[in-house]
Amino acid sequence: RHMQPACARTGAGSCAAAVPTLLGFRISDHELGSVQSDTYRWNDHIPHIYDRCFQMMTQAQLHEVRTRYTGYVTTMQGKPWGGPGMPSNNYFWGGFRNEVCWALATLHESPDAQGILDFALRIRWSAFLLWAAVPGKGGVPHEGSQYGPYMLGYPVAAIRSLAALGRNLLTETPWFDDAVRAVIALTVGGDLMPFNDDETWHQGGSARKAELTRFMRMMADLSPATETRRLAAAWLANDRAAYAALPLDHDASGSLQLLIARSSWEADSTVVFLQLGLPRGVGHQHQDAGSFQLARGADWLSRETVGYADSLGGGAPTSGPLAHNVLTFNDKGMANAYLKGSPRVTAVDRQLGYVYAAVDLTDAYRAVNTPDPARDDNPF
Repeated sequence: RHMQPACARTGAGSCAAAVPTLLGFRISDHELGSVQSDTYRWNDHIPHIYDRCFQMMTQAQLHEVRTRYTGYVTTMQGKPWGGPGMPSNNYFWGGFRNEVCWALATLHESPDAQGILDFALRIRWSAFLLWAAVPGKGGVPHEGSQYGPYMLGYPVAAIRSLAALGRNLLTETPWFDDAVRAVIALTVGGDLMPFNDDETWHQGGSARKAELTRFMRMMADLSPATETRRLAAAWLANDRAAYAALPLDHDASGSLQLLIARSSWEADSTVVFLQLGLPRGVGHQHQDAGSFQLARGADWLSRETVGYADSLGGGAPTSGPLAHNVLTFNDKGMANAYLKGSPRVTAVDRQLGYVYAAVDLTDAYRAVNTPDPARDDNPF
């Protein structure tokens, strides 16, 4: 078989219980016809069970599973939402993982497997590389503190399996090495600096999500950069002393224009988070260009109120400007839609005693060609 045992999480001893799960797995026609499928994204175990329990099934059962799940994969490949145009989206990476793992699991038996693998590695992966080089530069997952880690954790099984077969995707872009540093920079106490949609941040511990741990273990094992492997291992061990040689600021200079700076790498350091731009290739986005947050140790001087389709006490949505530390006038901030353009960073300066940045938000506050100026535009 083609998948690594570490990725094929169902052991042979559990196949008696796993095979009925595999045979009974279904995605409803209604969900298949929808914009995307959470059932498909969440259930990453199907390729793993097939691969590990192959010898425990009859040819009729194998054919049944292959036919059904291959249909799910090819249907999802045709969805624009989470497709190649959204390389920082959680559905994109759930699809990439499932495509690679299913193709590798069925490569000997299915005439569709190579085409599925080609879609993942030639179309999805190529789209990601273009995104990572320009709008995604700096290693920060643009979907934020809840959905961003999925971009890091979802593809681990696929990347490990491909590396075992001789192609280490981590050698093809520095983005994942940058992501290790970004996660370290974004960590405040036991949490990630909150941004974008996040309905679980208030529960605490967001810096120790399972997806981040899975990602850091992979980077400690497979990164082509010795320093990245060291930093990932330090993060797993919670060894802050290992960060001493890192710069005190992390600049994700792609479209998000995220600048994170701290006074030191001590646990009680002061940290400032400046989001000067906007995400790209996402399915989650707020009216938060120009937002800032400030913390010292685990205490917050000022932070945004995160949520997902939630509201503040007065009814304003958590995706809107009033939930963020941004410029507003008469409760209006960044344009709601039909933006004239993106924010423009005009200056960034780093010195021993300070970090400075300036941004022109004008075009992001104005809406053009909107059918509803009262809703979308900020004329002030």
